[in-house]
Amino acid sequence: MKTKTKSQERNRFEHLEKELLDLKAGKTRMKVTTVDPFSNAMTVHYETYEEMQARHKTKPKAAAEFKQLRQSVGLTQKAAAEALRVSPRTLQGWESSRCPINPTAETFLRVIRTHPEILDELLVRHTSQLLAKETGLEKKVRRTAERVGRKLARTRASKARAPQRSK
Repeated sequence: MKTKTKSQERNRFEHLEKELLDLKAGKTRMKVTTVDPFSNAMTVHYETYEEMQARHKTKPKAAAEFKQLRQSVGLTQKAAAEALRVSPRTLQGWESSRCPINPTAETFLRVIRTHPEILDELLVRHTSQLLAKETGLEKKVRRTAERVGRKLARTRASKARAPQRSK
């Protein structure tokens, strides 16, 4: 493994510091890759430091609207997180203005507000998927129990057939 000298480390630090100053001054743009959690589509674009800061700031009003929207639909944070396929922690971040709200998630909730029957259909589909997973788990448990039972029966049979040793 190569070890870096102090002068190499100092040069690398100075280079990173210059890049950061250029970015903050608006002289350079940073490459940003975004992945949509629903479609897994990736988009790549370049933005300045100010654009990046503006994108990451969530307005408290938007967060309050998002929370009110979720509550008006009648979803708990956990249920909304499952429906949006994000962690409950992420959803809490959206509602407390810590994280920017995913535009797809916000649109999804707006659609549910106007067409609540979609939510029922999604919940039924999600529940059936959970039941299918449970059934698969139950099947594995049953097979394991059968395998252990057969092994135990073979062990008992072999002990019964073995000649008794006299003392």
